[in-house]
Amino acid sequence: MTFWPLAHLELSRKGYLSAVPLAIADQASVPLRMKHHGGYGTPFDDDLLAIGAFGAVKKGIFVSCAAGNSGPGERTVANEAPWLLTVAASTVDRSQRATVKLGDGQKFNGESLDQYPTSSGSLLTLFHMYTDPYCKSLNSSQVEGKVVACLVYRTPNYTATLVKAAGGVGVILISTVIEGYTILDSRCNFPAAIVTDEDGDRITSYATSATKPTVSITYDGTVIGTSPAPVVASFSSRGPSINGPGILKPDVSGPGVNILAAWPSDVVGGDGRMGRMTFNFESGTSMATPHLSGVAALLKSLHPGWSPAAIKSAIITTSDDKDRDGNEIMNEKHTTAGFFAMGAGHVNPSKAADPGLVYDLGIDDYIAYVCGKFGNKGVRDIVRDTTVDCGKINNITESELNYPSIVVAPKNGTAATVKRTVTNVGQANSSYTVEVEVPETVSVTVRPPSLSFSEVNQKMSFLVTAKWTTAGIPTRNAEGNLKWVSGGYGTPFDDDLLAIGAFGAVKKGIFVSCAAGNSGPGERTVANEAPWLLTVAASTVDRSQRATVKLGDGQKFNGESLDQYPTSSGSLLTLFHMYTDPYCKSLNSSQVEGKVVASLDADGLNIWHKSFLPVSDDDSDRRLIHSYSQVFSGFAARLTEEEAKSVAKKEGFLRGYGTPFDDDLLAIGAFGAVKKGIFVSCAAGNSGPGERTVANEAPWLLTVAASTVDRSQRATVKLGDGQKFNGESLDQYPTSSGSLLTLFHMYTDPYCKSLNSSQVEGKVVACLVYRTPNYTATLVKAAGGVGVILISTVIEGYTILDSRCNFPAAIVTDEDGDRITSYATSATKPTVSITYDGTVIGTSPAPVVASFSSRGPSINGPGILKPDVSGPGVNILAAWPSDVVGGDGRMGRMTFNFESGTSMATPHLSGVAALLKSLHPGWSPAAIKSAIITTSDDKDRDGNEIMNEKHTTAGFFAMGAGHVNPSKAADPGLVYDLGIDDYIAYVCGKFGNKGVRDIVRDTTVDCGKINNITESELNYPSIVVAPKNGTAATVKRTVTNVGQANSSYTVEVEVPETVSVTVRPPSLSFSEVNQKMSFLVTAKWTTAGIPTRNAEGNLKWVSGKRVVRSPVVVSIL
Repeated sequence: MTFWPLAHLELSRKGYLSAVPLAIADQASVPLRMKHHGGYGTPFDDDLLAIGAFGAVKKGIFVSCAAGNSGPGERTVANEAPWLLTVAASTVDRSQRATVKLGDGQKFNGESLDQYPTSSGSLLTLFHMYTDPYCKSLNSSQVEGKVVACLVYRTPNYTATLVKAAGGVGVILISTVIEGYTILDSRCNFPAAIVTDEDGDRITSYATSATKPTVSITYDGTVIGTSPAPVVASFSSRGPSINGPGILKPDVSGPGVNILAAWPSDVVGGDGRMGRMTFNFESGTSMATPHLSGVAALLKSLHPGWSPAAIKSAIITTSDDKDRDGNEIMNEKHTTAGFFAMGAGHVNPSKAADPGLVYDLGIDDYIAYVCGKFGNKGVRDIVRDTTVDCGKINNITESELNYPSIVVAPKNGTAATVKRTVTNVGQANSSYTVEVEVPETVSVTVRPPSLSFSEVNQKMSFLVTAKWTTAGIPTRNAEGNLKWVSGGYGTPFDDDLLAIGAFGAVKKGIFVSCAAGNSGPGERTVANEAPWLLTVAASTVDRSQRATVKLGDGQKFNGESLDQYPTSSGSLLTLFHMYTDPYCKSLNSSQVEGKVVASLDADGLNIWHKSFLPVSDDDSDRRLIHSYSQVFSGFAARLTEEEAKSVAKKEGFLRGYGTPFDDDLLAIGAFGAVKKGIFVSCAAGNSGPGERTVANEAPWLLTVAASTVDRSQRATVKLGDGQKFNGESLDQYPTSSGSLLTLFHMYTDPYCKSLNSSQVEGKVVACLVYRTPNYTATLVKAAGGVGVILISTVIEGYTILDSRCNFPAAIVTDEDGDRITSYATSATKPTVSITYDGTVIGTSPAPVVASFSSRGPSINGPGILKPDVSGPGVNILAAWPSDVVGGDGRMGRMTFNFESGTSMATPHLSGVAALLKSLHPGWSPAAIKSAIITTSDDKDRDGNEIMNEKHTTAGFFAMGAGHVNPSKAADPGLVYDLGIDDYIAYVCGKFGNKGVRDIVRDTTVDCGKINNITESELNYPSIVVAPKNGTAATVKRTVTNVGQANSSYTVEVEVPETVSVTVRPPSLSFSEVNQKMSFLVTAKWTTAGIPTRNAEGNLKWVSGKRVVRSPVVVSIL
């Protein structure tokens, strides 16, 4: 039995395709464990992993694959081919416990790998500063000898280093909202406790409200038997599959959070006291996948005659859909996980050894499926056989594939039927009776209702018929179980390179299991979805690297920490957290010396979240724009310090996306500002590119997306074979004259974590970014390399985020990185040069929506288009609060730096709003917003559609109405105005009396006396219409003339053929300034059946001088 550990290695296409034949030649029986950074959504016939794995499966080799770590968004699952096992990640039932106890008695269970013995529970001063929540600007006078509470900045270890450098004696690290209850352990080499965002809210609230806040952290070692467990991890990618929606992916989940595993190099504890260690804790669906590969190996040894499909069936049908306490398995939010998150359930190895029945598949079944899906060209690409002729094969669809999980899609009130065949692998004489567990919204019948077998390996078939029982079009999937129950068995029915490759493996009887992905917790994010794969989703385990945080007020929080310091016995230290530096990026010893620092953890987010330092201005009444730092999205608004503090002192941090407006402190505080005529702009968030991730969604806010600019800090990479690639670098070294140097890349160590001088001395090394670009460059420099090519992630696409490495470096896209590493590993003597060209102006395409920029539609207000507009937010040169040092100190003192984020885009829009307010002092915040939205550009600098990070059309849910155009915004012609009473009527209609009183901060508001309105009735400059069931939907809008007194406008509508949009009246004529006129917009679907995607277009009011454009979304919601 040979293991080929290809998962967790970002292989070049050539490297991958070379590995599979080697495994087959070595007669590997189980498992091939693979991961290719081609990302989710690649068709199987263009997916090298799927193609290569197909060859393995064809030889009888079982292939398992990680589902991916792009969760929790929907449709992010990777490795979707049905000949692969796709594996999700879940938690285990243990914790490296660190108990946090506050001075008021509150206790919280956290995690810590740093289990210090000196923390005896004595209370220390707790520090947190709401103006520096990330702890970026700490000084010793603030935190000396204290425990500091920080939002995580960059990484937990980096944040702890900031606190330690400032004199803090401990840190409480606060996880992100998106991670929910998933705490990812990290070694800090410093007294630390990692806690959830929810517990972090309580800790920082106490730290900033108590007169003398105190805290203790007690380290309890490994606590076994924690609940709930397993829980699907936040990062685990979700289904449904993009390429195979009729096949449930991921297939199954396995332990993938805080897994103790062998490590290829020494792991050093705090101050070297833990000595040499060759084990470490890691998380990911690629940690879950080996567990499933191991189970497959055991099954193959027990049942050597079983095919890869039979092994996968045994794993799927015996998996647990309940946790260790008998409850539904939950996701990171502690709500029911569902099959698209966990697969069929959590793996149960002992049950899988004796499943009773299996759903088997042969290589010919997969070929028939591929023929039906891709035709001759596709099947020949996957099977690697030019003689295959689909015309001579009985092609089948996904629903006809004999997969152990069942997806049925009844249409328009009719029933849908699928056929399945089971093989008896239990006792010769055995009988099974069917049990169906489904919600009331569906009816599922099985014929026949019982099966009786008389011999081993006997096959019997049955039909499953499903139908919706409710009237109308269902809005969500229904999930349930089909069980064949005997006296001893209960079997539940619950262009991709890996899938293609695994197909070949399955054909040879090789079992393939794949991780479901780390793209959760959203739906449709699961990877490895092909029906011949076993897809494994990641769940939490019921154990924790526990670090308990106890505040001086008695509160306790259970966190996680890989740094299990034996000296931390719970003594109380001073707790420190600064709201203005929540990620603890700028700590100094005067702030945190001797303190425990609480910091936000940005590690689980797509990029580091940026915010602005508070501005103190005595002339606040005349100042148009003030900027105040808040958690996650950056809060830029015209607020006085008193108003800003009133928001900041509310209990809890500002939330991420999905927080209802009446429970969203930023929305509530901003409402008070808008009520006073203050314009509020907010960052859309940096949780893209997944759908429904946009934050700051309230309609009284301007929500800003981030896009690129038309300039580049150019670093040109030229290979020895003549290929050239445009990269980026802030390190513009004058000594790089383009001379060719040796290029090095090792596919077995793509992240360059284990380099040595004998390999890389004097060479340029190509690496996938590990932790940060700067950290990766440091690894190369330490090993003797003379330069580094840093390869961005698949999810970043063409978005390159500049980073200062203080070392000759070039950052390139994932696509270019593939070509570079392919050359590096295939050429006999690979060479490369890096030429630095300084700032190149006029690059195209631009603007492009950044990968990290959060997307709509809005969770809380789907009838309002969010984000509103995009602005420059990638690689922005900005003033910096501290010195920025160049390579080897040669660039001297600098107080400017490059940063990226929607919080870099937001100040641009705030500046535009300031200009508009100075030009038009009488305009309301809604009028300013309307001017910005209706004059924005929906074309790039070359006149083409604005694109996203994949260089496909961005769409309104990515860019908002378009890219801001300040000069046009100054003279919009018409505006869509709104007053505070309109917002109150909307909030009344949405939340009722309690909600409106929470938001308006006025207990006398009575919704019964107000004409409540819906989202579609709000006079918003963008228009969302949702026609239902073939009928038309109409919305009303009112425009105010802010141009010339005598002016006329004619309507122009640009929509796709799938919809019809009419406007009445078709023209508007004004005779005076500030005159108002109304019109009706009616939309209807023109195509038969149920539409599957939104339609986007534009409604323009055109005069001789101006074009007033409103984006129009005809929604399927």
